[in-house]
Amino acid sequence: MKMDELFYRNMMSHQSGAEVGISLAASAVYAAKYGACGPADKSRVEYKILLRTLREKYAAGNLSVSEAITEMDSVKSDTRRVVPQ
Repeated sequence: MKMDELFYRNMMSHQSGAEVGISLAASAVYAAKYGACGPADKSRVEYKILLRTLREKYAAGNLSVSEAITEMDSVKSDTRRVVPQ
């Protein structure tokens, strides 16, 4: 099973009232930014930076589903600004 952006969005849409742990949110954000997030990606520097950034931003340790989706959307819009159309 490919753990791409669509996988994480579908998973979260089925549990809209749930909280998302920091590492799951980091995986979802990584997938939104880079296309997918498998177990091997979690050792990459880019994943670790996302994880650290989310830990600093959400000190409580969990995000709501809407916060996780907002984080996913923000990296996609950051990417759109960088890539010329």
